[in-house]
Amino acid sequence: MTVIKLDTATLAQLKAGNGSLLLTDESGTPVFRAGLFPVNPPDGEPELTEEEWAEIENDPVDYSLAEAWEKIRRGEKL
Repeated sequence: MTVIKLDTATLAQLKAGNGSLLLTDESGTPVFRAGLFPVNPPDGEPELTEEEWAEIENDPVDYSLAEAWEKIRRGEKL
């Protein structure tokens, strides 16, 4: 695992963001893109119940990773 320590200004930008994350080099060329998920969910957001976790864990995936990416690109739910 690569660990990157962030300066205060960069950390503030990450905490202020929502949705996806796009990192660029100094010229603005994209170098990394990812979904952004908060470490701690916002206050008031409900936690999943044991039943919901069990449903997620037992839900079989019947598509490949490539098919999943295609669904995401089309805006479909997985």
